[in-house]
Amino acid sequence: MFMRLVQMKLEPEHVPAFHRNYDEKVIPLLRDTPGCLYASLLSSTHAPGDCISFTLWDKPQSAEHYEHGGLFDRLMDGVNEYLAPSSEWRVHLTENLTMEYNPVPEAPRIDAYEIALTDQDKSIPAENALFVRIVAPELRPDMAPEFQHIYNTEILPVLRGVPGFRNGYLSRNDADHSKFLSITLWDSGAQAAAYESSGLFRRLTDRMKHTFSDIYQWKMQMQNEKRGQTPVAEHLSVEGYAVITGKRFV
Repeated sequence: MFMRLVQMKLEPEHVPAFHRNYDEKVIPLLRDTPGCLYASLLSSTHAPGDCISFTLWDKPQSAEHYEHGGLFDRLMDGVNEYLAPSSEWRVHLTENLTMEYNPVPEAPRIDAYEIALTDQDKSIPAENALFVRIVAPELRPDMAPEFQHIYNTEILPVLRGVPGFRNGYLSRNDADHSKFLSITLWDSGAQAAAYESSGLFRRLTDRMKHTFSDIYQWKMQMQNEKRGQTPVAEHLSVEGYAVITGKRFV
């Protein structure tokens, strides 16, 4: 199975309209696209304008055909009106030699991930899952096999016993095999927050921290000396997303 994430930053006033557009136009087209198993729109709980189109595919070739076959480009043409301008400005001279500054829309970022591990009996998310939690570690060279083994044999079994946990995916970046995403689905944001605040997330992270990059461990050590605790460093980002809409196609 193959995962595709398209990250977008929207103008705040366009967020509701974009949600409707995704539900009414994007999902029906993806439902009819060969190989697409699931599509969902996620919205950051901290910044509702930060959205992710989260799709699952039967194989990488199906996702590639969708991206290069023209349909993806047509869908993206309808997205530009909702995108927020970036912090960069394009400068050009007009006919009367004055300069104009035009905001450049924030281009969507596309990431492709091979799903390395998941719960086989419920690999396609339920349509009524309400919250998605994404953790993005960077690994030491050659530590991916050990990291995957620990995630499969120790992390997932513990998560299955946590109230509100629905499903978990460990996905490896298609271009950089040192980058992974741990994506977990929850019944509610409150239950995901309770899992993190209970200390269990920290204990599970500590079990895997020897596989993380040198920079991550160095920052942890320096911060420990200053604060006497183990904060999550910037090289292990954690983000929560509400599921705005989602549909299974199988």
